[in-house]
Amino acid sequence: MSDFGPKRKGTAQRGRPRKRPDYDREKEIENLVQQAVTLFSLPFDDRDERPPDAPSINSVAQQMNISRVKVRKLLITADYYSSAASREIQKLHGCGLSIDQICERTGLKKQTVNSLLPYRKGAYNLEDPPQFAEKCRTFRKRKRACEQLSDRLDDTDCCQILWKAILAFEQYPFRTEEGRSLKYSIDCERLRMNERIYSRKEIEDAYHRIRRILRTEGCITKANCCCCEELYTVFLRIGACNR
Repeated sequence: MSDFGPKRKGTAQRGRPRKRPDYDREKEIENLVQQAVTLFSLPFDDRDERPPDAPSINSVAQQMNISRVKVRKLLITADYYSSAASREIQKLHGCGLSIDQICERTGLKKQTVNSLLPYRKGAYNLEDPPQFAEKCRTFRKRKRACEQLSDRLDDTDCCQILWKAILAFEQYPFRTEEGRSLKYSIDCERLRMNERIYSRKEIEDAYHRIRRILRTEGCITKANCCCCEELYTVFLRIGACNR
Protein backbone atom coordinates (compact mmCIF):
# COMPACT_ATOMS: atom_id res chain seq x y z
CA MET A 1 0.00 0.00 0.00
CA SER A 2 1.28 3.47 -0.79
CA ASP A 3 2.54 5.62 2.06
CA PHE A 4 0.24 8.34 0.82
CA GLY A 5 -2.95 6.35 1.35
CA PRO A 6 -5.48 5.13 -1.22
CA LYS A 7 -5.74 7.01 -4.48
CA ARG A 8 -8.76 9.18 -5.03
CA LYS A 9 -11.43 7.85 -7.30
CA GLY A 10 -11.09 9.00 -10.88
CA THR A 11 -7.35 9.76 -10.82
CA ALA A 12 -4.90 8.07 -13.17
CA GLN A 13 -2.49 5.49 -11.87
CA ARG A 14 0.43 7.50 -13.23
CA GLY A 15 0.83 11.20 -13.94
CA ARG A 16 -1.62 13.97 -13.39
CA PRO A 17 -5.32 13.57 -14.11
CA ARG A 18 -6.47 15.13 -17.37
CA LYS A 19 -7.87 18.62 -16.94
CA ARG A 20 -10.41 17.99 -19.72
CA PRO A 21 -11.08 14.23 -19.78
CA ASP A 22 -13.83 14.59 -22.39
CA TYR A 23 -11.70 16.66 -24.81
CA ASP A 24 -11.36 15.11 -28.28
CA ARG A 25 -8.87 17.05 -30.42
CA GLU A 26 -9.98 15.53 -33.71
CA LYS A 27 -13.62 16.22 -32.99
CA GLU A 28 -12.77 19.76 -31.93
CA ILE A 29 -10.90 20.41 -35.20
CA GLU A 30 -13.74 18.87 -37.18
CA ASN A 31 -16.26 21.17 -35.51
CA LEU A 32 -14.06 24.21 -36.16
CA VAL A 33 -13.58 23.28 -39.82
CA GLN A 34 -17.30 22.80 -40.24
CA GLN A 35 -17.97 26.20 -38.68
CA ALA A 36 -15.30 27.94 -40.80
CA VAL A 37 -16.63 26.40 -44.04
CA THR A 38 -20.19 27.42 -43.21
CA LEU A 39 -19.21 31.01 -42.39
CA PHE A 40 -16.86 31.32 -45.39
CA SER A 41 -19.69 30.18 -47.66
CA LEU A 42 -17.82 29.83 -50.99
CA PRO A 43 -14.52 28.05 -51.72
CA PHE A 44 -11.58 30.36 -52.45
CA ASP A 45 -9.18 29.90 -55.36
CA ASP A 46 -6.83 32.75 -56.28
CA ARG A 47 -7.28 31.83 -59.96
CA ASP A 48 -10.97 32.71 -59.71
CA GLU A 49 -12.75 36.01 -59.19
CA ARG A 50 -14.47 35.94 -55.81
CA PRO A 51 -17.76 37.83 -55.43
CA PRO A 52 -17.14 41.16 -53.67
CA ASP A 53 -19.87 40.43 -51.12
CA ALA A 54 -18.52 36.97 -50.23
CA PRO A 55 -17.30 36.55 -46.62
CA SER A 56 -13.59 37.17 -46.06
CA ILE A 57 -11.14 35.25 -43.89
CA ASN A 58 -10.92 38.27 -41.59
CA SER A 59 -14.69 38.39 -41.09
CA VAL A 60 -14.79 34.66 -40.33
CA ALA A 61 -11.89 35.04 -37.87
CA GLN A 62 -13.78 37.78 -36.04
CA GLN A 63 -16.94 35.69 -35.81
CA MET A 64 -15.05 32.63 -34.55
CA ASN A 65 -12.78 34.72 -32.30
CA ILE A 66 -9.62 33.06 -33.63
CA SER A 67 -6.72 34.27 -35.80
CA ARG A 68 -7.06 34.61 -39.57
CA VAL A 69 -4.09 32.21 -39.98
CA LYS A 70 -6.01 29.52 -38.10
CA VAL A 71 -9.13 30.16 -40.20
CA ARG A 72 -7.07 29.74 -43.37
CA LYS A 73 -5.62 26.46 -42.10
CA LEU A 74 -9.11 25.20 -41.25
CA LEU A 75 -10.29 26.07 -44.76
CA ILE A 76 -7.23 24.37 -46.28
CA THR A 77 -8.04 21.26 -44.26
CA ALA A 78 -11.53 21.24 -45.78
CA ASP A 79 -10.05 21.85 -49.27
CA TYR A 80 -11.93 25.15 -49.28
CA TYR A 81 -8.92 27.45 -49.83
CA SER A 82 -6.36 27.32 -52.62
CA SER A 83 -3.57 29.78 -53.39
CA ALA A 84 -0.37 29.53 -55.43
CA ALA A 85 1.67 29.15 -52.24
CA SER A 86 -0.61 26.54 -50.66
CA ARG A 87 -0.71 24.51 -53.88
CA GLU A 88 3.08 24.51 -54.18
CA ILE A 89 3.64 23.57 -50.53
CA GLN A 90 1.04 20.80 -50.57
CA LYS A 91 2.49 19.44 -53.81
CA LEU A 92 6.00 19.32 -52.30
CA HIS A 93 4.67 17.76 -49.12
CA GLY A 94 2.77 15.20 -51.18
CA CYS A 95 6.05 14.30 -52.91
CA GLY A 96 7.48 13.31 -49.53
CA LEU A 97 9.48 16.43 -48.63
CA SER A 98 9.73 17.25 -44.95
CA ILE A 99 8.78 20.64 -43.51
CA ASP A 100 12.47 21.60 -43.25
CA GLN A 101 13.09 20.57 -46.87
CA ILE A 102 10.10 22.59 -48.04
CA CYS A 103 11.42 25.61 -46.13
CA GLU A 104 14.79 25.22 -47.81
CA ARG A 105 13.21 24.79 -51.24
CA THR A 106 10.79 27.72 -50.99
CA GLY A 107 12.63 30.08 -48.65
CA LEU A 108 9.56 30.28 -46.41
CA LYS A 109 9.62 30.08 -42.64
CA LYS A 110 8.57 26.88 -40.89
CA GLN A 111 5.57 28.59 -39.32
CA THR A 112 4.34 29.75 -42.76
CA VAL A 113 4.75 26.30 -44.30
CA ASN A 114 2.83 24.69 -41.45
CA SER A 115 0.04 27.23 -41.76
CA LEU A 116 -0.44 26.35 -45.44
CA LEU A 117 -0.77 22.62 -44.82
CA PRO A 118 -3.97 20.91 -43.60
CA TYR A 119 -4.29 19.59 -40.08
CA ARG A 120 -2.77 16.12 -39.96
CA LYS A 121 -5.57 14.63 -37.86
CA GLY A 122 -9.28 15.16 -37.89
CA ALA A 123 -11.64 16.95 -40.22
CA TYR A 124 -10.82 15.02 -43.39
CA ASN A 125 -14.13 13.41 -44.27
CA LEU A 126 -16.44 16.18 -43.27
CA GLU A 127 -20.07 16.30 -44.18
CA ASP A 128 -20.37 19.51 -46.15
CA PRO A 129 -23.15 21.92 -45.23
CA PRO A 130 -26.05 20.90 -47.52
CA GLN A 131 -26.38 24.31 -49.16
CA PHE A 132 -22.71 24.32 -50.26
CA ALA A 133 -22.10 20.61 -50.82
CA GLU A 134 -22.45 20.65 -54.59
CA LYS A 135 -20.29 23.76 -54.95
CA CYS A 136 -17.61 22.21 -52.79
CA ARG A 137 -17.58 18.95 -54.77
CA THR A 138 -17.35 20.85 -58.07
CA PHE A 139 -14.56 23.06 -56.69
CA ARG A 140 -12.52 20.04 -55.64
CA LYS A 141 -13.10 18.27 -58.95
CA ARG A 142 -11.87 21.29 -60.91
CA LYS A 143 -8.90 21.77 -58.63
CA ARG A 144 -7.81 18.14 -59.10
CA ALA A 145 -8.23 18.44 -62.87
CA CYS A 146 -5.94 21.49 -62.99
CA GLU A 147 -3.32 19.77 -60.82
CA GLN A 148 -3.34 16.65 -63.00
CA LEU A 149 -2.99 18.72 -66.16
CA SER A 150 -0.16 20.76 -64.63
CA ASP A 151 1.78 17.57 -63.90
CA ARG A 152 1.35 16.14 -67.42
CA LEU A 153 1.27 19.09 -69.80
CA ASP A 154 3.45 17.45 -72.46
CA ASP A 155 2.98 13.75 -71.73
CA THR A 156 1.86 11.37 -74.47
CA ASP A 157 -1.62 11.21 -72.94
CA CYS A 158 -1.86 14.98 -72.27
CA CYS A 159 -4.91 15.30 -74.55
CA GLN A 160 -6.91 12.92 -72.37
CA ILE A 161 -5.94 14.90 -69.26
CA LEU A 162 -6.76 18.15 -71.08
CA TRP A 163 -10.22 16.88 -72.04
CA LYS A 164 -10.95 15.81 -68.46
CA ALA A 165 -10.15 19.37 -67.36
CA ILE A 166 -12.36 20.77 -70.14
CA LEU A 167 -15.23 18.55 -68.93
CA ALA A 168 -14.68 19.56 -65.30
CA PHE A 169 -15.04 23.27 -66.17
CA GLU A 170 -18.31 22.95 -68.07
CA GLN A 171 -20.60 25.87 -67.11
CA TYR A 172 -17.75 27.58 -65.25
CA PRO A 173 -18.01 31.41 -65.40
CA PHE A 174 -14.81 32.34 -67.26
CA ARG A 175 -13.80 35.96 -67.65
CA THR A 176 -11.63 37.34 -70.45
CA GLU A 177 -8.87 39.89 -69.88
CA GLU A 178 -11.32 42.56 -71.04
CA GLY A 179 -13.84 41.43 -68.42
CA ARG A 180 -16.23 39.62 -70.76
CA SER A 181 -18.02 36.62 -69.22
CA LEU A 182 -17.90 33.22 -70.91
CA LYS A 183 -19.48 29.82 -70.29
CA TYR A 184 -19.56 26.69 -72.37
CA SER A 185 -21.51 23.47 -72.59
CA ILE A 186 -20.34 20.11 -74.01
CA ASP A 187 -22.28 17.69 -76.14
CA CYS A 188 -20.78 14.64 -77.91
CA GLU A 189 -17.22 15.94 -77.52
CA ARG A 190 -18.17 19.30 -78.99
CA LEU A 191 -17.81 22.49 -76.98
CA ARG A 192 -20.41 25.21 -77.51
CA MET A 193 -19.49 28.70 -76.34
CA ASN A 194 -21.24 31.93 -77.34
CA GLU A 195 -22.99 30.28 -80.29
CA ARG A 196 -19.69 28.93 -81.62
CA ILE A 197 -18.92 25.22 -81.65
CA TYR A 198 -15.44 23.71 -81.27
CA SER A 199 -14.73 20.03 -81.86
CA ARG A 200 -12.48 18.13 -79.52
CA LYS A 201 -9.87 17.91 -82.28
CA GLU A 202 -9.90 21.70 -82.77
CA ILE A 203 -9.31 22.18 -79.04
CA GLU A 204 -6.49 19.64 -78.95
CA ASP A 205 -4.82 21.16 -82.04
CA ALA A 206 -5.01 24.63 -80.46
CA TYR A 207 -3.51 23.21 -77.27
CA HIS A 208 -0.56 21.67 -79.12
CA ARG A 209 0.10 24.95 -80.97
CA ILE A 210 0.12 26.85 -77.68
CA ARG A 211 2.51 24.33 -76.10
CA ARG A 212 4.89 24.76 -79.07
CA ILE A 213 4.80 28.55 -78.68
CA LEU A 214 5.51 28.20 -74.97
CA ARG A 215 8.54 26.01 -75.64
CA THR A 216 10.00 28.50 -78.13
CA GLU A 217 8.93 31.86 -76.69
CA GLY A 218 8.45 31.05 -72.98
CA CYS A 219 5.02 32.62 -72.51
CA ILE A 220 1.66 33.18 -74.15
CA THR A 221 0.11 36.59 -74.71
CA LYS A 222 -2.78 37.85 -76.79
CA ALA A 223 -0.24 39.01 -79.35
CA ASN A 224 1.34 35.60 -79.96
CA CYS A 225 -1.64 33.40 -79.06
CA CYS A 226 -2.51 31.14 -81.96
CA CYS A 227 -6.15 30.57 -81.02
CA CYS A 228 -9.28 32.62 -80.42
CA GLU A 229 -9.81 34.66 -77.27
CA GLU A 230 -12.35 32.18 -75.91
CA LEU A 231 -10.05 29.15 -76.00
CA TYR A 232 -7.13 31.28 -74.79
CA THR A 233 -9.18 32.26 -71.73
CA VAL A 234 -10.08 28.63 -71.02
CA PHE A 235 -6.48 27.39 -71.47
CA LEU A 236 -5.18 30.14 -69.21
CA ARG A 237 -7.61 29.28 -66.41
CA ILE A 238 -7.08 25.51 -66.40
CA GLY A 239 -3.29 25.89 -66.48
CA ALA A 240 -2.64 24.72 -70.02
CA CYS A 241 -0.57 27.87 -70.60
CA ASN A 242 0.77 30.82 -68.68
CA ARG A 243 1.11 34.52 -69.36
